[in-house]
Order: sequence, then C-alpha cells, then structure tokens
Amino acid sequence: MGNPRIVLEPDGYYHLYNHAVGKDNLFIEDENYRFFLRKVSPRIMPFAEVLAYCLMPNHFHFVIRIKSHEQLAKLWHDKLKKKNDKSLLNNLPIIPTSE
Repeated sequence: MGNPRIVLEPDGYYHLYNHAVGKDNLFIEDENYRFFLRKVSPRIMPFAEVLAYCLMPNHFHFVIRIKSHEQLAKLWHDKLKKKNDKSLLNNLPIIPTSE
C-alpha cells in the first residue's frame, strides 16, 4: 500500500490512482463518472495540470503536474487576500517560503 503522506512537490509529475474494494465498482452509471469529474476538478485544477486521466468502472488514474512554486504562491496570496481567512492556509498543498 502506498504512503498517503507523500508531499507533492512543485513542478513534479505524479500518477494518482485508486481502486474500489474487492470486486465493487466505483462507477455504476454514466452520471457517476460526470459527478466524480465535477467533484475532482475544483480540487485538482487550482494546484495541478491534468495531463491524462482514465476512469474505469472499478478504478481511476490521473497523471498530473503540480504547478510551479510561483503559481502556488500566487494562489496562496490570492486566496488569503480574497477571503482574508487564515484557516484557508490549512487547505493549500504547500506553504511557500518567503524569498
């Protein structure tokens, strides 16, 4: 089993995947695929580019590239400025270093 606490580095390429338990399916109807993509997209796209993905009935794969340090720092800054809520810091994938 993989280590779920691996830090995704800026500019890094990653293969993300998951599989249903046993012989169960993750996706049963066509709408399940669309629902999954609608939920995943806003959680990945701010932080990474999706280079490829494949959704199959019992598992999925994503190949992503994490955005650059500069892009992530700008996202961090914009979110804090927009919401002025420091609790957002806990939801971002990295803490940019001050340069």
